[in-house]
Amino acid sequence: MSTFQDTAMETTKQAATPDRANVRRAVTAATIGTVIEWFDYALYGAASGLVINKLFFPQFSELGGILAAFATFAVGFFIRPLGGVIIAHFGDRFGRKPALVFTIASMGLATVAMGLLPT
Repeated sequence: MSTFQDTAMETTKQAATPDRANVRRAVTAATIGTVIEWFDYALYGAASGLVINKLFFPQFSELGGILAAFATFAVGFFIRPLGGVIIAHFGDRFGRKPALVFTIASMGLATVAMGLLPT
């Protein structure tokens, strides 16, 4: 092979193999994000059974309030894939950073709105 072909193949190999530090950073960021997300779900699940049922469903029996609170929890859990598809579409269209900023801002606004509820 010619020197040009050898250089082109080496450049292609280098471009195809990701840098080890970048891979480690991506895995670490994904792990931290997943841990935070599941901690949020665990916290909301505990709050559903202990507090939310009494605050938002006092007209139901204790068991009915718990089931209603867990039903709202389940709706949020099962709607996640739809939100992922929608945000992925906007991420593809406008870029990942604006999609991430929109997602974090909307989660923050939803949390503030829940904190401002009268109960």
